[in-house]
Amino acid sequence: MGIRELAIFLGGLSLGAVLTICLGFPRIGRAAAKSLGVFALAAGFGLLVWASVSLYRGESMNLPIYGDYALTYGGESFGWGGALFLGGLVTLIVSRRQTQPKPQQAEEEAQDTPPAYSPLPPDEDR
Repeated sequence: MGIRELAIFLGGLSLGAVLTICLGFPRIGRAAAKSLGVFALAAGFGLLVWASVSLYRGESMNLPIYGDYALTYGGESFGWGGALFLGGLVTLIVSRRQTQPKPQQAEEEAQDTPPAYSPLPPDEDR
């Protein structure tokens, strides 16, 4: 097993553990979603600015990191930047939603419903 396979295995194991913890504890899941949203928002904005500046100057898209997944065209950078930006924005909006009812609504619902237990015995004769 090479170093690359070990890194992929450990990354998948870590991601699976974090996902399991997030599903088990919603508060931690919301915090992880907010962190992911902020990261995606910043990366998307950075790609959009980088592509805009590179195209304005007439320069080629030179990534500091070279590899198989290098962005070589301005359209690619705009596409990925826009997708990451919107994905981060949607993630932040969804992570802010609360599934619990507001206290005022809970009090109104509690007043409308009859009590589940009554200390008086049931009246069968009446």
